[in-house]
Amino acid sequence: MAVSLLLGAGIGLGLVLVFSGLWPARLTLAQELLRLRHASPVEETAEEGWTGRLGRPLARSLTSRGLPGAAVRRDLAVCGKSLDRYLGEKAGCALVFALLGPAVYAVMVLGDIAVPWQVPAWSMLLLGAGVLPAGSGTQVAGGGAA
Repeated sequence: MAVSLLLGAGIGLGLVLVFSGLWPARLTLAQELLRLRHASPVEETAEEGWTGRLGRPLARSLTSRGLPGAAVRRDLAVCGKSLDRYLGEKAGCALVFALLGPAVYAVMVLGDIAVPWQVPAWSMLLLGAGVLPAGSGTQVAGGGAA
């Protein structure tokens, strides 16, 4: 009986520690203002990897059309992320989500689960199209609507 009580208390203490680590205590307003006043300005990095290279052609074509909007550009400036990298990440996400439906369909077919062909076709369209449009109201860092 005592062992089960100790084990239960240990599990409860462990869960409290895990959850307190996931949501740490908030800073006071004075601490937050001090941090914001003395923070170093965010600088763009020269090396952006494959997402920057993927987004470069997208950035040229979309900026000529006025996309993304001013709100997205302001959010990107605050985050220190370049437009090329942002559009590359969006294109990469669209590609991954567009291929997710057919990949799940292939696994289901290999597992002998009968699924009509329309399922991966619609999932490819819905998942891929839901990610791609720039400035579609998605959330960007800082909580502002893009």
